[in-house]
Amino acid sequence: MFSKVIENCCFREDYSNNSLRPFDNTLLKELKAFELTAKKDYFDAFIKIEMKKGDFLLKQGDVCNHIWFIEEGLARQFLYSEKGEITTDFYFKSEFITLFSSYILKIPSKVNIELLKDSVLYSIKWEQFDELKLKYPILNKFEKIITASFCATLSNRTMDYQVLTSTERYLKLMKNHPYILQYVSLNQIASFLGVTKETLSRVRNKVN
Repeated sequence: MFSKVIENCCFREDYSNNSLRPFDNTLLKELKAFELTAKKDYFDAFIKIEMKKGDFLLKQGDVCNHIWFIEEGLARQFLYSEKGEITTDFYFKSEFITLFSSYILKIPSKVNIELLKDSVLYSIKWEQFDELKLKYPILNKFEKIITASFCATLSNRTMDYQVLTSTERYLKLMKNHPYILQYVSLNQIASFLGVTKETLSRVRNKVN
């Protein structure tokens, strides 16, 4: 199920990574082997859903109680501020989406998660996933590595804001995740990079 989508993801094929959060090939093999032997209860626990562009998976102020997996589609994470909407993350095909801190600490989310195009996803409640981990201990390993990947993404972005110029951040995005430039609006890219749209335009004119 998930291993097949991840394995066939165009981003892995074209850019040797899985969108913003790399999925290690060794881990992928383990996931594939597990799904070959997993029983019906594992597959039945994930509900396949279709949602429209503009729909929200999570709204600011709600506690995150689900994990989602994108089979097809695109989502962004953002928050409202006095300066407008600030985009903090993107989620592409073959990625898992959740807010660990909101679920584990039972605190309201500070961000929204919105679909940027019509999407097909798998959804599971955290309580159900916790039950699955008791029956299939290997899921604990997958969860830890995916959690670490989220943490690494956040840590890397924080360091980028501290040490890189706006031009360097844009060049890094072009090098590591060029597909973002194809699928996401310039306003959202500018917000994601922490610059104004005018600054982004100047940077693009300088490096292109």
